[in-house]
Amino acid sequence: MSQLAFFRPGYAAALKLHNFGRAMIIGQTNFLSSKKPAEKYSPHWNYACRSFSYGKSGEGEDEVEASVRDGRFMLTVFKKSKGSLAKVYCNTKQYNVDEFLMEEGPSNKRHLELSLYGVKQARDSEKHIGSIFIKIERTTMHKSIHAKNLSVDSSFFITPVKRLGVSGGTAPFFELVLKDPPINIVTEESLNSPTYYVGKDLSRARDELEFYELIHQLRKAEDFKEEIQDLATYFLDYAGVLNTKEAGDDAVSVLGNLELIVMQNLRDQKTKLRLLDLKIGHKTSAPGWQGKSAFASKQQDILDAMTNSKIEGFRLEGFDGMPKTLVSRNPLMDIHISSETLMKKSRRKSLQDMKGIDIFPYFTDLYDLTVENFQIEENLSREEYAEIVLNEIVKKLTSLMIVCQKQTTYQKWIGSSVALGFDSGALPARSKDEKEIRDQVIVKIFDWGRSTLNTPNRTKKLSVEEQTSHKWFWNSYTSGIQNLAWSAAHCYYHDYNSESWDELKITVFDFDGVSSCDILGYCTYPLVELDETITCDLTLGEDNNTRASQNSLGSISFRAKKTKYPEASRFKDGWSIQIIGAKGLQDKDMLDISDPYVKICVQSGRKSSSRVTTVKNNDLNPVWNEKFEFPTVKSKASLYNALQSANDDRMVSSYDVEDDLYHLCGDDYSKSFEKWKEKVLDNE
Repeated sequence: MSQLAFFRPGYAAALKLHNFGRAMIIGQTNFLSSKKPAEKYSPHWNYACRSFSYGKSGEGEDEVEASVRDGRFMLTVFKKSKGSLAKVYCNTKQYNVDEFLMEEGPSNKRHLELSLYGVKQARDSEKHIGSIFIKIERTTMHKSIHAKNLSVDSSFFITPVKRLGVSGGTAPFFELVLKDPPINIVTEESLNSPTYYVGKDLSRARDELEFYELIHQLRKAEDFKEEIQDLATYFLDYAGVLNTKEAGDDAVSVLGNLELIVMQNLRDQKTKLRLLDLKIGHKTSAPGWQGKSAFASKQQDILDAMTNSKIEGFRLEGFDGMPKTLVSRNPLMDIHISSETLMKKSRRKSLQDMKGIDIFPYFTDLYDLTVENFQIEENLSREEYAEIVLNEIVKKLTSLMIVCQKQTTYQKWIGSSVALGFDSGALPARSKDEKEIRDQVIVKIFDWGRSTLNTPNRTKKLSVEEQTSHKWFWNSYTSGIQNLAWSAAHCYYHDYNSESWDELKITVFDFDGVSSCDILGYCTYPLVELDETITCDLTLGEDNNTRASQNSLGSISFRAKKTKYPEASRFKDGWSIQIIGAKGLQDKDMLDISDPYVKICVQSGRKSSSRVTTVKNNDLNPVWNEKFEFPTVKSKASLYNALQSANDDRMVSSYDVEDDLYHLCGDDYSKSFEKWKEKVLDNE
C-alpha cells in the first residue's frame, strides 16, 4: 500500500445530479477500506442518496454523475490543486436518467453498472480500473407535483417574475404578485396583500418539496392526528409548484423557464423585516441521513460542539435587519482585515456563539428607528412596541414548546430552523388594534432539507433502531425549543416586569471580537430626576470612592429623566437615560486603541434591565448621544398571563405571581430552567 494511504484509506463514492445546466450533490459516502484482500478493492457502501424530482421527458435534462475517490491520492492532489479538493476525483462517469428509466421492464428498479477509467493522477489514464454499481428506483413520492391541487395556475400571478436574491441558503427567491383581487390559493379566502406568497427555486430546493407535499396531503387524512395538526400551525403556508418565466433586468425580456415552490412570504406587509434564523437541536446532522456523508456529518458535529448548539440546543444562523448596536460589533475590528469573505465568516461565528439571553435584547432593540415628529399620544414608543413583540414571542414559543412535548410521534427534523421576526421599520399607531400587531409577529418552523414528516402509520414501519434514532433527535429538538422559550421569558421578565427602578449602573467596556471584553470602568448613581448633565469618574472598585490604581480611568457623562406614558399604556412610567460621551478612557488594546461601548443597567431588588450603545472604533474620548428607555409596569401579570394563555390556562400558581415568575425564569439558567420545564410542561 502507498505511504499516503494513512491520509484517507479506502475509497469513497459520490453521486451528482445534473439538471437544466445545474449540478447538485445527492450523495457522498465515507471512505471505506478493508484489510481483507478480497474486499480491499471492492467496497460495498450500501448508501442511500437523497431523492430528487424526475419527470419523464425524453429530452435528456437529467443526468447522474458517479464518481469514486481513492484516498491514497488525496494528499498528492490536494497539494497540486493549491488547497482545493475539487480535483480529488480519480474517476467519473455520467449517465442519462431518461435512457435508464425508459428501458422496457415491469419494475421501477434498475441496476446500473458504470465503467470507471483512471484520470491523469493515476498511473494509466486509459486503463479500465473498475466499475461502480448503482440502483435507481422510480417511486411516486413526487408524483403529486403534477396533481391539480399542487400545481399552481400561473394565471393567479403577474408574470414573468423578478428574482429577489438568496436568503441564507443557496436557493434564490422570486417575487410573486397576485392579481387583483388577491386570494389564498389553497383556501380561496381573500387576502389583504398581493405579495402574500414568494417563489423559491425548485431546482435548489427539491429536497424540501416532499415535506411540503406530504403535509399538504395529510391535512385531510385520518393519519393526521391532532398533535401533528397543532405542530403544522407553525409551518409556512404552501400552495404548490408554479411553472413560470423569469423576467430580465429591463422587466420586458424573459430569461428562461422556472419551477417555483409557492410558499408564504415572511416579508409581506413589513416595512423592514427583522428576522432570526435559529437552527434547532444539539446535533444538526447524521451520517447517511438524507444524503449526508459521514465526513460531512463529522464536520457538522465539530461546528455543533464549537457553537451554542452544544450548550442550549440552538444557534443563531442568520439575523436580518440587525440593529446598529450589533452591526457595530465588528469581530475583525482590532486586526484591520477588510476581506468581505472573512468578515461574513467571522460575523456568522459570533452569531452562532450567542446565547439566548444575549440574542433577544438585540432582537428587540429599536433605537436606530427614527420617527419624524414623534408624538407619544399618537404612536407607541419603541419600548412599548418591543414589549408587545417580546410578549407575543414568549407566548408563541411557549405554546410551540408544549406542542412539541406532547408529540407521541417522534420527528427527525435535522438542521431545521425556527424563524422569529417582526416589522422593525415603523412604530404602530396607538389606535391600532393590538391583535393586528401580534398577528404580524412571526414564529415559524422552516428549512426541511434534511427532515421527514413522521406519522403514526409511518412509525410502525420503522425498525427499532430507526425509532430509537427518531426519539433521540426529537428529544434534542424539543430541548432546544425549551431553552429558546425560556431565554425569551427570562429577558421579558427582567425588562418588562418591574414596578420601579432604584439604581443606575453605567459600565464602559473595550470591545474585543476574539476574546472577552475588558472593563474600562464603571459608576453607580441613584435614580433621581436630573435637570442637568452628570459627569461621573469611572472606577474599578466596589464603590465610587475606591480606585484600582493611581491613574485616572476617565469619566462618563449622562442625563436621567423621568418619562410618562398615556393612560392606555401597560407602562406606568419609566426612565430615559441619555449616554452623552466619555473622556480620558484607558487604552486596553495591545495592538490598537480601545473600542469602547457602554452598558446601561437599571436595578431594583433582584431584577435588572440593561441596554448597550454602539461600539466606537479607536476612540478614547467617544461621543454617543444615545437615549434608552427603561419602563416600569402597572401590573406584573403580563408575563404570567402569556404563559397561562400558551398553556390553555392550566398553570395554577402555588404562591404569588412575583415569586412564581422569578423561580421560573427570572433567576439564572442553572437554578430556574428545570423549574421552568416542570411548571410549564408538567401541569396536567
